[in-house]
Amino acid sequence: MTMALGGIAVVMSSRGVGLGPGWQVGLVAGVIGALVFAVGGFVAACRFAGMPVLVVAAGQQLGAAALLVPAALLLVGSGLAPRPHPTAHAVVALLLLGVLGSGVAYLLFYWLIEHEGPVRTAVVNLVVPVSGVVWSAVLLGEPVGWSDAGGVVLTAAGVALVLRPAPLPEVP
Repeated sequence: MTMALGGIAVVMSSRGVGLGPGWQVGLVAGVIGALVFAVGGFVAACRFAGMPVLVVAAGQQLGAAALLVPAALLLVGSGLAPRPHPTAHAVVALLLLGVLGSGVAYLLFYWLIEHEGPVRTAVVNLVVPVSGVVWSAVLLGEPVGWSDAGGVVLTAAGVALVLRPAPLPEVP
């Protein structure tokens, strides 16, 4: 696990994410987010055991929408939004991002919890910075430097070590 975290630190530092002013707030927010994600996996494994994965993922997305839509409407109505009314293009993009991005991601997340357990599923988070480097290079044409590649390799090696099968007990 330490190797994977080291790889993430290398990738993040090579991307210009460092300890600037206010870094403590970002660190605390990151730790709280990781903690909530980890605890959430165990809660989901216990609370939703036996429920169809599609039902759990859809329920979570619909619950989030039920909380966020009224807040978004209040923001638009308050004049604090960048535009007085969202464009049709923005609404369609938001729906596609929600369904294809978050919806599919949570479908996979709950499938992994059901089939691999919450501990192994939590390791998926370690791959997020790696996918960020890969997708930024593929989709945005951003350069990938040696430190990026080294961080990706270090992270992948750490994840592989965490996910390796447990050794079989010796037979006397």
